[in-house]
Amino acid sequence: MAQTERVEGYPDRVVYGVTAAGRDAAREWLREMLRNTHNEYPDWLAAVSILFALHPDEARAELEARAEKLVSELADTEATLKGAPAELPRLFLLEEECRKAVVQAELRWVRGVIADLREGRLTWSEQWLREIAETFKEADPQDQQERG
Repeated sequence: MAQTERVEGYPDRVVYGVTAAGRDAAREWLREMLRNTHNEYPDWLAAVSILFALHPDEARAELEARAEKLVSELADTEATLKGAPAELPRLFLLEEECRKAVVQAELRWVRGVIADLREGRLTWSEQWLREIAETFKEADPQDQQERG
């Protein structure tokens, strides 16, 4: 479903509607990106940016699953570093050292978000999201031009 809006002085704007199937597919993609740690760069950040598409309890559960995988990845990295031959120059371990630092940092951040979700310091509702959307919609210069 789509419609085209025309405002003099602005390019046409196509407005698309969300279908139930599209919403379900987007939420499943989001769950997958939140719980898995394969970390294809833009996917993880994109998932974080739309975390609000899930209920806070569901978002927390997916992040808890991610944290478990990060703990496992961290243990694997530490085992690799510990199991390296003592005579192996550090130069050849830099990749694992970097991986360990990145996984530790992400795990610390994910645990912080989980704690904030669990304690209610980070939360949202559909009504609150609609209110925020209306607030920012009013600040859109193109919308203001259309009104008048």
